[in-house]
Amino acid sequence: MAQACETRSGAGWPSRFPARLVSESTSHLPGDRVAKTSQSSASGNCFGRVACLEAFGTIILAQTHYIGATSIPRHRHQSPGFFFALRGAFEINRLSEGFRVSCGEGIFHSAEEVHSLRVLARNACAFHVELFGSSASSFAGIHTQTLIRTSRTPIFLVQLHQELMKRDEGAILAVQGLVLQLAGELARVSRPDPADPPIWLRRAEQFLSENLVGRFNLEQLALAAGAEAREIVKAFKQFFNRTPAEHLRAKRIEVAREQLVRTSKPIARVAAETGFYDQAHFCHQFRQATGYSPRQYRELAGISEV
Repeated sequence: MAQACETRSGAGWPSRFPARLVSESTSHLPGDRVAKTSQSSASGNCFGRVACLEAFGTIILAQTHYIGATSIPRHRHQSPGFFFALRGAFEINRLSEGFRVSCGEGIFHSAEEVHSLRVLARNACAFHVELFGSSASSFAGIHTQTLIRTSRTPIFLVQLHQELMKRDEGAILAVQGLVLQLAGELARVSRPDPADPPIWLRRAEQFLSENLVGRFNLEQLALAAGAEAREIVKAFKQFFNRTPAEHLRAKRIEVAREQLVRTSKPIARVAAETGFYDQAHFCHQFRQATGYSPRQYRELAGISEV
């Protein structure tokens, strides 16, 4: 690893973690703080207080803290990477569209993609991944996109953040492996299926989404969708790359993540409202999916339980 994890200010980022400001004027809302940057060169994704930064070969991971009502002018990065919200909310604007990114959500940006950033919450915190050399090559042809909640990309990013915190002897191999998994997952979700999913598959997916706390078997799902059970299983693997049971579990985890960071409900209540048998079962499944316990995940968002 190239350097130890340490606190740095915006101007202290290494030159190998570059970003360039775009000269066009940028509008800001009244009361916004505009990050102080140099017109000739900016220093990566920082524009805030870098709490931790580490290089793992051709991959750089960093955690940055921001104060509220900060606007970062339009800029571009020479390399592809990820922006993942650990706490608070952000607004990311590209030339043609904007994204709101809250805790547990993120965006992949391709190289030279022009964008700006607004911090929407006080004491916000984000995790950054910058890719160079062979690591960047793995993402060739993948365009800027928000990260699909039901895909595994947010989970891989949480695991990468864990490796940044550990920084042990096995971290570099773990980081490289997780980045390759990210590339594979983005390539998979970016590639449209040549055929549209059948209407009955949409009915099956809707049934799962509306019955997170229900208890039903495959035959009941097939009856609700109006298809044969074996057709259901085959279609879920084809279009979602998972079984119906795996899809239901991912939906439950997705809703649970939202409740953990957007409400102060007790964890036991979140477990009950998302279809898990009990709190212990929920905690086990949640840690398996995200790498964090529900309490740890909530603490990242700065949420206190009632």
